[in-house]
Amino acid sequence: MKKLIRLLLVTLIIAGLKMHAFSQDCETYFPANKGSVRWTENYDKKDKLTSTVKQKIIAVEETEKGLDIIVENQTFDKKGKPMSYDEFTMKCEDGVFKMDMQQYLDPMMMKGADDAQIEINARDLELPAGIENGAKLKDGYIKVLITNMGIPMMNLQIKIYNRKFEGMEEVTTPAGTFNCYKISYNTELKTMFTVDYRSIEWFAKGVGTVKSESYDKNDKLMGHSILTKFE
Repeated sequence: MKKLIRLLLVTLIIAGLKMHAFSQDCETYFPANKGSVRWTENYDKKDKLTSTVKQKIIAVEETEKGLDIIVENQTFDKKGKPMSYDEFTMKCEDGVFKMDMQQYLDPMMMKGADDAQIEINARDLELPAGIENGAKLKDGYIKVLITNMGIPMMNLQIKIYNRKFEGMEEVTTPAGTFNCYKISYNTELKTMFTVDYRSIEWFAKGVGTVKSESYDKNDKLMGHSILTKFE
């Protein structure tokens, strides 16, 4: 019996060490401390404020492969009136940071679909540790099918592709100055028609997206966002 107890204790210790190692090796491109808050302002092509997003880390959970970061996401209109609320999960698994593709969905489009059937199929975006300059990154996508009584109400597909690490850049916003990973990519949005546009995002470790810009097919600015507060 004593030998069995010792064996169980050793197994638990090894499992705990492996879990700790995963969490230590994982480089998060998002806050990983419970209670951290990010404020982001979104602007249109005329540099007019369209919305503000508050993201709060409400839980950080260790898993067998790394970490789960649970994010509370609130959107406010240009006057500060609440528009939507949702939650999504960022993950660190085996040293790879994974971003939930559901963050790219507009929570407003889910309103009114309470009595409908929602089917979601997605592949998270990945940011591995030790990215090399010029590295090509894996695509991500999310497909949403909403039906009611078997009748399709909406079929939405978002694909993020042609992702490339462009190098490191220092970015200054009202939230501070950050050493950022500059990543470019294309987005294909399919509903009743297809829209394709190009974006650039600047990520900082432990912070998330500090700045982003989107351009249309004629390379004209469609909109941009900046991190205004980080607590």
